[in-house]
Amino acid sequence: EDRSDEDFFKTLLKRKTTRNFDKNKKMSFNDLSTLLKYAFGIHGTRKLYDSGVITVKKTSPSGGGLHPTEIYLLVMRVHGLKEGLYHYNTVKDTLCLLKEYSLNEAVKKARIFSAGQEYTSFSSVMFFFTTRYYRNFWKYRKNSAAYSVTIRDAAHLCQTFYLICSKLNIGCYTAAINHTN
Repeated sequence: EDRSDEDFFKTLLKRKTTRNFDKNKKMSFNDLSTLLKYAFGIHGTRKLYDSGVITVKKTSPSGGGLHPTEIYLLVMRVHGLKEGLYHYNTVKDTLCLLKEYSLNEAVKKARIFSAGQEYTSFSSVMFFFTTRYYRNFWKYRKNSAAYSVTIRDAAHLCQTFYLICSKLNIGCYTAAINHTN
């Protein structure tokens, strides 16, 4: 059965990587907020056993429901935001400015963070997925697969991120690797 005319499948078929960004165009704050909320935000909580530990519901699965991945952003071109390095607080659904940069400083950081690949500095925002290992390792400390679960967690988030970017018509690229260095 051909389902290519249904919204979800249209979005899935639109998913692609891009390396072309218009450095004169800024991302809307609304698009950034939507992307953060639906790719990384919390959409429900529940108590885990009687331990007081809370597990959260997000749009992507996570091993043990522990969600160890945190998101940092290098903002270069977003309406209403200063250029700089931010942390996304999922609990409060807020951005915290960690370090303000000028546009030129942010562009230089983008090139450094992407192994010298210039196209990344034309994007509006760079997203960095980091892992809080303690969130998984307390539960899986005796399991040799604990580390690989955190990698799968980031992979699930990346795919959700890509699909939301596709739905919002936002260009997206993944890890930058420079084989010449």
